[in-house]
Amino acid sequence: MEIRCPNCGEKFSIDGQEYLEIANQVKSAEFVKEVQAAVDTQLQLQRQADEIKRKNDQSVWERRISDLEKQAEKHQSEQALAVLQAQQKKDEEMQALKAAYDKEVAELRHDVLVYKEYKSRLSTKMVGESLEQYCLNKFNEMRPTAFRNAVFEKDNEVVDHSKADFIYRDYTDDGVEYISIIFEMKHEADETKTKHKNEHFLAELDKDRRNKKIEYAVLVSTLESDNDFYNGGIVDVSYRYPKMFVVRPQSFIAIITLLRNAAEQNIAQKRELKIAAERNADLQALEDNLAAFQEAFGRNVEAAKKKYQDAIDDIDKAIAALNKTKEALLSSQRQLELANNKADDLTMRKLLRNSPGLQEEYKQSKKDNK
Repeated sequence: MEIRCPNCGEKFSIDGQEYLEIANQVKSAEFVKEVQAAVDTQLQLQRQADEIKRKNDQSVWERRISDLEKQAEKHQSEQALAVLQAQQKKDEEMQALKAAYDKEVAELRHDVLVYKEYKSRLSTKMVGESLEQYCLNKFNEMRPTAFRNAVFEKDNEVVDHSKADFIYRDYTDDGVEYISIIFEMKHEADETKTKHKNEHFLAELDKDRRNKKIEYAVLVSTLESDNDFYNGGIVDVSYRYPKMFVVRPQSFIAIITLLRNAAEQNIAQKRELKIAAERNADLQALEDNLAAFQEAFGRNVEAAKKKYQDAIDDIDKAIAALNKTKEALLSSQRQLELANNKADDLTMRKLLRNSPGLQEEYKQSKKDNK
């Protein structure tokens, strides 16, 4: 078979076998080329699909990121608004507190000025009495609104040769006492030569508190007027004496309010304690009645035992006396029997045994009788 070269145009001859081999080679090359083309096409399609998917995913993530950014911006806005509102509220509260503080300071300054004015005009004794009156007036001013169920009275009960100035007690609407405070008022005029210290009165006040079973003790004092420790406000001295405070007169109402507000949290416990105390009182009364009955019964039993024993002793004595009488009678009977026996055995011969002369006369007498 003759074949022309497509490149050079030269002709050459091949046999059938060679032709088949060349044809197979051509077919294989074309097949490979077709496969390669198909693969390239598939790869191209895959790349296009991947690119489309990438773009779609990117779009989804971009939308998600955008949504998150919007949410973050919204949250930041809300947070900023909340912070702003909280700051405004805080500013309003601070302003209110500052206004209340300024008002309280102004009132305290006014009270101090008023107190200084009349303090300079009174004697030591009168100033002390006026301090008590000052506190009493302050309390009575606040009683209708702040202390409706409270009692603030002079302490007139002397216990262990001592008493304080006032006792404060507050009650719930159903009559449960939930706080008690004992007060001592001490004042010293500036011109007084002998200067006292607050600590000189704490021990006695603590003794009054314990003797009268009061929960808190407060010393209202103008002593040591230049001592910053006491001028700072309410001073807690419970490190020396339990539940005790020292205050200036201008903090008199404040200490009552502070302690009362704290005690209100324990009203339920106080009510339970009152119920338990009443039950214990009933039990105690029952025990006292039982003890009184047992004591009276014991006395009656002892008296009966004594009378019974006295009767037994009397019976024993009577029996002893009867036994003694019986023995005496028996002894008398034996003596009578012996005497009778002796009388029966008595003869003239025995009588005259030791009297020879009488024996002869007796014999002669018998002969004469015969």
